[in-house]
Amino acid sequence: MLPEVTKSALAEVEMAIDEQGELPIAARARIRRMLLDHGQAWAQAEVAAIRRVLPAWTAFHPATRPLELLELIEAYLGGKAERGTLEQAADALQAIVEELDAHEDPLREQADIVGWGVVRAAWSAMDPGDEAAMDQDPWEWTASFTASMVAAGGPVWDDRGDRDRRRDFWRWWLRDAVPSALAAYPHPPVARAMGVTLSDAD
Repeated sequence: MLPEVTKSALAEVEMAIDEQGELPIAARARIRRMLLDHGQAWAQAEVAAIRRVLPAWTAFHPATRPLELLELIEAYLGGKAERGTLEQAADALQAIVEELDAHEDPLREQADIVGWGVVRAAWSAMDPGDEAAMDQDPWEWTASFTASMVAAGGPVWDDRGDRDRRRDFWRWWLRDAVPSALAAYPHPPVARAMGVTLSDAD
C-alpha cells in the first residue's frame, strides 16, 4: 500500500491532464523526479508504459527484438544482466528502427514508434537523461510519452490522435503503472521529490 501522501500527490497530478487528454510536461517531469528518487522505479514505469502498446508493433513487424529488449531491461533491473549487454541490444534495435519506413501509413508509423519507445525504456534504466530535453528533442522523448502517442493514435499536436484514448492512457499510467513501480521500491517522503503543489513546476 502506498502512503496517503503519495496517493494524494498522484491524484493531484492526474488533475493536471488537460482537455486534449495530455499530461503536461510539468506534471510528467514531477512524476519522473519522484520515481527517480526510488531507485529504478522510473525505468519500471517506463517499461510498463511501452509494454501496454507493444501490440501496435507486432501488428506490422514479425521481429521480436522489442520484446526481447524489454525482457533484457527487466533482467537488468533485477540484477541479472550487465549494462554492456543491455546497451548493445538497445543500439541494435535503434539501428533497426532508424531504417524503418512507414510509407506514410499512420498505423505503421505508430508501430515504428513503439520500437523507438522500447529503446528509450532501455536508456531510462541505464541513464535517465536530461529532463530539459524531454519534449524539445524527439531523441529524448520518454517511453511513456511515446506510448501515449501510440495509445491515442497520434501525438497531441496531430489531429489524428484521440483525446479520450490519450487521457485513458495517462490515467492508467498514473493509477496503475506508477503505483506499481513505487510499490516495488522503498520510497522516501513524497514531498521531498514532488514538492507540495504542481504550481512549483510551472
